[in-house]
Amino acid sequence: MAREMKGYRDLLELYTNKYPSRIALRLGEVAEICGVSEQTIKAAIERPHNPLPAQNIGGGKNNKTYSITITALARWQCGGTT
Repeated sequence: MAREMKGYRDLLELYTNKYPSRIALRLGEVAEICGVSEQTIKAAIERPHNPLPAQNIGGGKNNKTYSITITALARWQCGGTT
């Protein structure tokens, strides 16, 4: 069984307190949390090495609307891969 990454629980608690009863966040919310632009988050999602895990819920290649689970975001920020 894999060990939990240092800081994971702290980030998870922070996000669940900020967004109660949510399991996933929109691109703008993740950008706000990280203090960067939405374009920077999109670039992190689309990069080939250790991309930010996200689901395209927009319905196609040209209509990309992303959803990122709170657990995946916390894991990724702690240096984990999905």
